[in-house]
Amino acid sequence: MAFAPLTVLYLGPEGTWSYVAACEYTKTLIKSSTTLQPTTTIHDALSILSSSSPSSKMVAIVPTTNTTSGPVTDTLSNLPLHDNLELISTITIPIVHSLLTSSPSATAASIKVIYSKSQALKQCERSISRITPSATLHKSASTSSGISAAVKDFEETGIDAGAIGSAINVGMVKGLRVLVENFNDEDDNETTFEVYKRHDD
Repeated sequence: MAFAPLTVLYLGPEGTWSYVAACEYTKTLIKSSTTLQPTTTIHDALSILSSSSPSSKMVAIVPTTNTTSGPVTDTLSNLPLHDNLELISTITIPIVHSLLTSSPSATAASIKVIYSKSQALKQCERSISRITPSATLHKSASTSSGISAAVKDFEETGIDAGAIGSAINVGMVKGLRVLVENFNDEDDNETTFEVYKRHDD
């Protein structure tokens, strides 16, 4: 008899730190088939789980706190809205941001705009000020969507656009490269993620 795989909801798209955490979480599951399902927002991940069928095999993994930028308000403001969710696991992963670009001739000093999620921008405040002082900052829904925005900006305008996120995206986005490794301000930058399932009374 075939069993349905466990669906793991996470803030997408592929390449976000939530994606990395989801991949790490699946490694802890013994003899369990899993499917990773990205969502556009943390709100969506929790809402989809909360409204799922009681018999569905589904969990959501969401970031709750970071050692540099503090609580993740997107998560903490949405969790109280769903009283049928139960915490089942936590996972903490190191967050090593890179400054990324798809502009082949860009240098760190030539970057004029940087896209990323607000938490990532906060975790790199000093590096941004020191290494890319002329860059304008734009907040995105996730680090990966920020990368997409930077790539699009360069393609459409030719501007040296950058993004802050995981270096794993280099293998996922054509033409993307790392300008600066270890771009976060603190070497011990970590984020704790919590895994929730639906509970039924």
